Amino acid sequence: MMAWLERLHAARAHPTAAARPVATGVSTPKPGGQRHAPAQPSRNDRTPAQQPSLPAWDTVHSIADLPTIRTIYTAEKAEFALSAALRAVLIAIGSDCGEAWLLVDAASFARHAIHLDSLRTRLHNARIPVVKTVFASRALIAEIYKTEHPDANEAGKIPEEGQLFEALIRYGLEHQATDIHCIVKGQRAVVKYRIDAEMERMRGPTDGVYTREQIRGALGYAYNTLVAEKTNSHAQFTPDQFQSCMIPYRLDDKVLNLRWQSSRGFCRQGSAFTVFIRYLYGEQTLPIEKFQDLGYSDDQAELFSRIGVNRKGLVLICGITNSGKSTTLSFYVETLPGRERLNIITVEDPAEREIEAAALQISLQRTLALDAERTPFSEIQGVLVRSDPDVIMQGEIRDVASGVCAQTLLQTGHQVLATTHAMGVMEAFARLSSSEIGFSMQTLTARKFWSLLVYQALVPKLCPACCEPADQTLPNITAFIRQRFHIDTSAMRTRCMGGCGACGGRGVRGVTVVAEMMQPTRSFLMLMREGRDFEAEAAWRSASDSRFDSPHMRGKTVFEHALYKAGCGLIDPRTVETFELFDQFEIIREVA
Repeated sequence: MMAWLERLHAARAHPTAAARPVATGVSTPKPGGQRHAPAQPSRNDRTPAQQPSLPAWDTVHSIADLPTIRTIYTAEKAEFALSAALRAVLIAIGSDCGEAWLLVDAASFARHAIHLDSLRTRLHNARIPVVKTVFASRALIAEIYKTEHPDANEAGKIPEEGQLFEALIRYGLEHQATDIHCIVKGQRAVVKYRIDAEMERMRGPTDGVYTREQIRGALGYAYNTLVAEKTNSHAQFTPDQFQSCMIPYRLDDKVLNLRWQSSRGFCRQGSAFTVFIRYLYGEQTLPIEKFQDLGYSDDQAELFSRIGVNRKGLVLICGITNSGKSTTLSFYVETLPGRERLNIITVEDPAEREIEAAALQISLQRTLALDAERTPFSEIQGVLVRSDPDVIMQGEIRDVASGVCAQTLLQTGHQVLATTHAMGVMEAFARLSSSEIGFSMQTLTARKFWSLLVYQALVPKLCPACCEPADQTLPNITAFIRQRFHIDTSAMRTRCMGGCGACGGRGVRGVTVVAEMMQPTRSFLMLMREGRDFEAEAAWRSASDSRFDSPHMRGKTVFEHALYKAGCGLIDPRTVETFELFDQFEIIREVA
């Protein structure tokens, strides 16, 4: 049976050869008894048994069966270009990791095996590992070749859309941006960046204004060709969908990830959408050696050190979007005492950066349409418990599934590190007990539930080269601050509008953390369990030294930390009022 199949395959691959008599290598006697020497078969006259047999390779039937295609090594103008005849039956594609897959038409394998081996050798010599060879139909191979932009493989050249995307990314890198916002309304698009915690329009000849098609083309190029494998919520970029992905990107000597989130919007002039891209650097670009380098006070940094020794309960970092929560949590993991002797596992949605101290990083991808009964967190929590962890960094708690996962891990005695969106440490209780996440107040006030509760925000630091004395620029405000908070305002400074050359005309340079921290006590938890929230807050804040010019932040709110930094001339006093207004802040000692 197998010989018959091989004969049929050879006949399909070489129909003309199959029609000819096949030399067997055994002479046939002629009349008169005369014998001739055995005929030597030509290459095309071999028997099916002598033809190369098909290897036991997988067969792919669609592009969906392949890794994300970053490049086509064998395209017409590529480094490993093939002739038109060979491109009909053979293709080499490149994935995110710089690895190659080879696809060959099964019916043409016997005829072109030598070309396949040659291509594999050329790739190997160029240090491009071939990780898999599979069979594919001619139609699929042709379809893949069609996805290649005509200019994409010319030496050093990328398509116009790709050049625009690179220009957008480069601008952000040069100006140390943390985010890009591409806002499209109707036929007009505006590009903005978050620099030093503030949004500003892209500067330059276009003033950040492009046509809809320009930005759509650049974004489509990035989403469709650069996305990391298994991180994209959809196969192709579609402006009217909520989409997410991670894009690994290299620009000059910079290696980073770009976290993508796009949303459709409303516009009277036509359809609208916005794409938000976060810069995630693969290696730490700031000289951070201790928590004080982020902006935490000495006693706040000491708290992080103490809980790193105990390693029990929940460490929760709260804050709004773009407040540096993940950076703080990652730094905590990287600086854990005795981390070499710990099994640290992270579960992130998705993983944003490599954490050297983690033994295992699990990257999840949730979608808006995911079945609530089968979320990544519900499927992974059993695996985590059986992985013998010491510390688990879970990432964001934002729904019932992630909340249940955190609770399960805490109940099994592990320290769990997580983030959530909340406006303060007191507000974290309301957030976690909401129907969206579903913790009971009984659980949140359990004796060993908490290890540390933190709220942090990022605020812009004043440019030291051009900042101005606040007593001169804001005399009424500084007078009120002196009267109400009893602090010296002579060192206070304000932002110079228009800035200087040192700050690029912004008046600010860099960001710093302002924070409030709490280790819930038994008395605090009892008050919270009884629903006496205001009394619980007063109990927490009673640990403060009640001085607004003191560097000690125990029992103090984020407002007080910001006010202290304003008093030192690090931030503008008007930034303090983004947390609470000066005349509305409740001073606990006045109501005690």
